[in-house]
Amino acid sequence: KQWYQRRVAITAGEPHPSLWISYKMFLLSLAVLFMAAPPAQPHTLARNMSHLVEEIEEFRKKLVGMPDDFFDVELDINLLVTQTNDTLIHDEATTFRKKIAGMPDELFDLELSINRLIEDTDDGEDTDDDTSCGVWHLGMNLNPADGHVMGYSTGWADDSSIGSDDKALTMDYLNRFVWTEPADYIAIVRHQHGVVDAVKVFAFKHWGLSLSHRFKDMDPGRMVVSEGGPLQEDVAEDAANLGDDPIFSVGGDLAFNWGYSNNGARVVLTGGYLSPADV
Repeated sequence: KQWYQRRVAITAGEPHPSLWISYKMFLLSLAVLFMAAPPAQPHTLARNMSHLVEEIEEFRKKLVGMPDDFFDVELDINLLVTQTNDTLIHDEATTFRKKIAGMPDELFDLELSINRLIEDTDDGEDTDDDTSCGVWHLGMNLNPADGHVMGYSTGWADDSSIGSDDKALTMDYLNRFVWTEPADYIAIVRHQHGVVDAVKVFAFKHWGLSLSHRFKDMDPGRMVVSEGGPLQEDVAEDAANLGDDPIFSVGGDLAFNWGYSNNGARVVLTGGYLSPADV
């Protein structure tokens, strides 16, 4: 069986796209789209605020023991003070410790305030569908049959454009301007000569990073960049050869720069087989 490079087109609303995957048995083009965060909806705000509360709580727990730890520093300072007859440093240290001691309570009050906002958001949530959305931009297209080799080291991280806009969906293509802009969402679109037959949309775990930045991170690489699986997945009834598709035949989250031994794949899904680093 012959193996082909699969072309991927990436589009974003302020991100960058790039993908490389080994593809088997049939030729196809893959488009990758990127988008910056669209206007937040009530349920999204509630989820984000809940996540914020969790982060604050983790930070508060770390602060709880700090006053006691800092008290040891105070004792050392006090020994120094007895030798210099200068109490200013010790007084400042004591004031600082007292401020730290009050921070966990203040953070807890902040958590309560955010939780009240979450409740208000949930109570006021509009049940009607919201048609507003962000803007998607094409970051990359991969075509396994155009004669251009899009390997692991080609295009993904060197911030250079590939191809032309007029052939963006028929040949290998990378838009360096999209690639270097922050991307919060990514859509991977499988298409046959521009006719879409499958799409998956993911939200990045960490917002505000460009695709260029994400694909430069190869030491050690092997990063799972989304969580919770695809936000959206659609496959046409007549989509062919799905069993051999490394994106649409498996589930899970997106992972980038999955290097192993002297090989690697730029884009994989955690639901597939992922080789250990030393294999």
